[in-house]
Amino acid sequence: MAYIEMESQIDEAMELLDGIQHNEKRIKKSVLGMFGTKAKNAAKRQYSSVLNKKSGYLYKTIRRYVYTNGKAVVVTAHRKDDLNRYGFVLAHGATIEPKEHPVLTFKIGEKWISRHSVTIEPKDFIERPTLRYVNSAQAETDLEDIMQKQLDKLEEKQNKGTTK
Repeated sequence: MAYIEMESQIDEAMELLDGIQHNEKRIKKSVLGMFGTKAKNAAKRQYSSVLNKKSGYLYKTIRRYVYTNGKAVVVTAHRKDDLNRYGFVLAHGATIEPKEHPVLTFKIGEKWISRHSVTIEPKDFIERPTLRYVNSAQAETDLEDIMQKQLDKLEEKQNKGTTK
């Protein structure tokens, strides 16, 4: 009887695979989203050691985005608008130039300084911690867990469809 039992398990697996083909893009995006969230959280855990701060607005700008084609996920500092792009600038670097005046004027300590432009070097508070996580054994384990959850969901959905 093991032969019949094995055959029914293979049939169930084939049905699951067929279900995956129909939902491939959605499943890939879901897996990437969950994995990206784990990578983002790893970057957030390293934030305080890289920037010597515990939290704050810059911490909150760390986000993950899944490409609409479902082929990649990006962990980056969110750049929503001109008012809150300093996380993006700090992560990627930038040259700041005056818009309305000939020079930028700012105060450091008690001294006023004027410059035609200021170059902010990138500070790697997202990429290195994210890559460290992605290349870790923990990431492999997390990815396996995520994939298993997706397969369990698909199997559950398939079973609901066959019991009706």
